[in-house]
Amino acid sequence: MRQCLILAVLLSEALLCAGCHPDPEDTPGPAVRVTGHALSFVPAPPPGISTEPVSLTARAELIVPGRLVWNEDRTVRIFSPFAGHVVQILARLGDQVAAGQPLAILSSPDYGTAQADFRKARAALALTRQALDRTRDLNTHGVASTREVEQAQADEEAAEAEAQRAQNVLRLFNDKGDGVNEHLVLRSPIAGVVVERAINPGQEIRPDTAAQPQFVVTDPTALWVQLDARESDLPLLRPGLDLTLRVGSYADRSFQGEVTRVSDYIDPTTRTMKVLGKVDNPLRLLKGEMFVTATVPIAASPHAQAPAMAVFLDGEKHYAFVQDGDSFIRREVEVGSETGGFVPILSGVKAGDKVVTQGALFLQQMLEKGS
Repeated sequence: MRQCLILAVLLSEALLCAGCHPDPEDTPGPAVRVTGHALSFVPAPPPGISTEPVSLTARAELIVPGRLVWNEDRTVRIFSPFAGHVVQILARLGDQVAAGQPLAILSSPDYGTAQADFRKARAALALTRQALDRTRDLNTHGVASTREVEQAQADEEAAEAEAQRAQNVLRLFNDKGDGVNEHLVLRSPIAGVVVERAINPGQEIRPDTAAQPQFVVTDPTALWVQLDARESDLPLLRPGLDLTLRVGSYADRSFQGEVTRVSDYIDPTTRTMKVLGKVDNPLRLLKGEMFVTATVPIAASPHAQAPAMAVFLDGEKHYAFVQDGDSFIRREVEVGSETGGFVPILSGVKAGDKVVTQGALFLQQMLEKGS
């Protein structure tokens, strides 16, 4: 009986204590008032919202992403001009080749036809020259007319032009036209490295349907770098600027390059433009299609600068919340490229303004709900 009485007393005290301390979830939060693009909280903003002042700094470099591509001034893509099938592969991926070195041998009836055309054209030229000499001799003795001489001369010129055309076709392949063997040798016109090969022994080749070259040979000691710069960076970029490139594979190294061309075209989807540069690669540490980060030194000019987390994207525009007394006002801002966790603010806020660095997305949600 005594134990039951003690238990009842303890239970009643627990209920009284619970009534003295209400559940925090039942405690009402601060009220919010939405006016246009401004939020006001009464009596005070909720916890979790932090602000930092916008500072004024000198922006002396630009960070631009990109990738390495082959230097097209030192790259050749080799196609077979004749149909045929592959007899032998003489060069493989990664092989260092000299200018004029054979890469593959094809058996091509069309190539044999071109060889035969040259031999026939050469024979026809010899006959027309003999006919011209004979007609001139007959004309000297009064047997052939001047008209016949002119016709023989025209035939000789036509035969010579046909022989020259057929010979020029063979000269593209270092063929002197000494015979008909149908063996077409694909050669590299430059010294470099075989970086692509798209044929195998026995494969049929048709130039009219070839989607890619049979071989790609390039000089990898000099590469191009293709950068994707923002539209707002256009006034800061020009040919001749130095580039400092970094790649993930060599975190402790940098590579020097130079801007060579700025595109005249802005991608309508990404609003970026292509910037082309060159970089020497004598040790061949850099590889084609590597992703790079390029640092471009630019003329120092003062800009307002804010933490990158203070700016958010809504649709195609950037915004930031600025504290004005007890209110938070959303402003549209124009920003540059992020550097070291900060972004330059080109318009929308000024140095000294307090921008929200934590809780900006929460304020955006409250603003949308209030609207």
